[in-house]
Amino acid sequence: MREAAGPRVTVLVSLKIFDNVAASALYALKDRLGYSQIRSLMRSDYWCLSLPEFRDEEAVEVVDRLVSKTALFVNPNKHRWVIHLNADPADLLPKETEETVTAVLVEEDGDSRAAVVQEALLRRGDCGGRIEVRRGTWWVLYLGDMPSGQARALTEEIAVTRARNQGLLCNPHYQRAVVVVPQR
Repeated sequence: MREAAGPRVTVLVSLKIFDNVAASALYALKDRLGYSQIRSLMRSDYWCLSLPEFRDEEAVEVVDRLVSKTALFVNPNKHRWVIHLNADPADLLPKETEETVTAVLVEEDGDSRAAVVQEALLRRGDCGGRIEVRRGTWWVLYLGDMPSGQARALTEEIAVTRARNQGLLCNPHYQRAVVVVPQR
């Protein structure tokens, strides 16, 4: 889904070191909520920038320069990042594994951090006069050899908190979740 005409550049930012937040979420899901089918859980910051005034290659170069040369997206001492051009969420799933992998993209309604970054980029002038910035958390679940239908049901169940013992990754009162399951 495109927010604006022109290229859409997605940046996934993850920690170089052990991610305590992902480890805590995995512990809660498996040991407290009983979702023992989850083998592993990874977390990344998700940034999506729509740059309608640029061609595809230019947009990637601009975003790469912004990510590596400013402190708006990463701290290069503790983060690694991957840049994708015009990627649908399913394109962001890891491809290097044989096991079933699903993801949940969680975005906040009225995200003030995304708005501040958008305003800063407009003031800098690097992105032309128009840019749209979205931010969220990209959770990737590794589910062993679970069939796709079961994987979708499990991921949908844990994505949104519905009760103290059901769901975890998204609070529906101020966040929205998109479940991503690859087609097999």
